[in-house]
Amino acid sequence: SQDGFNLLLRRHGGSKRNSLLRWCQSRTQGYKNIDITNFSSSWADGLAFCAVYHTYLPSQIPYSSLSPENKQENLSLAFKTGETLGISPSLTADEMLRAGGPDWQRVLSYVETIYRHFEM
Repeated sequence: SQDGFNLLLRRHGGSKRNSLLRWCQSRTQGYKNIDITNFSSSWADGLAFCAVYHTYLPSQIPYSSLSPENKQENLSLAFKTGETLGISPSLTADEMLRAGGPDWQRVLSYVETIYRHFEM
């Protein structure tokens, strides 16, 4: 299963974290209200998760109707979408919305699960 990551690392170079960050940036390029620079605050409003899912499942994520103000709804939509694919919800909306932002390592782990599901 590491072959998919080796390909990602060769394509983007650097650490797994930086490679996944660049993968997310390339998947979501051109999406409104998305600027992925890290694995914490960049994901806190749920739009980045929704955008990544939308690139694979446009019929399940009505991205153009989502708003950065509706954080709880965006996060719920993203995590429910993942669950329908068998991606376990290792994060919660409450965790993402807590003061100080989410734990970046848990966000990274969830994004890695999305990558594995679609790319490996």
